[in-house]
Amino acid sequence: NLKGIAMAKSGSFASAEKLYKNAMKFLPGEEAVYKLWFNLGLCLKMKQDYKKALYFFEKAKSSAPGDFEKVDVQIRNMKDNLAKSEGSKRT
Repeated sequence: NLKGIAMAKSGSFASAEKLYKNAMKFLPGEEAVYKLWFNLGLCLKMKQDYKKALYFFEKAKSSAPGDFEKVDVQIRNMKDNLAKSEGSKRT
């Protein structure tokens, strides 16, 4: 998980995305998968792929405990970013 974060921060988005997706295959249970979905969303956000980031944040929310509030913040941010980018395409 930390390696994926470091990769994303250094701009190696494709490598980080691949690492997260591979890690999901080896999880012993479903209880921590939301963290990988969340971090994959963060990676895609840094890449400015807001549509895919929103998808993974929503996926994280669907399996996260109710008190995992930072996913809600990211979902709102992605929706705002998408609305802004759609607005700038129209002008």
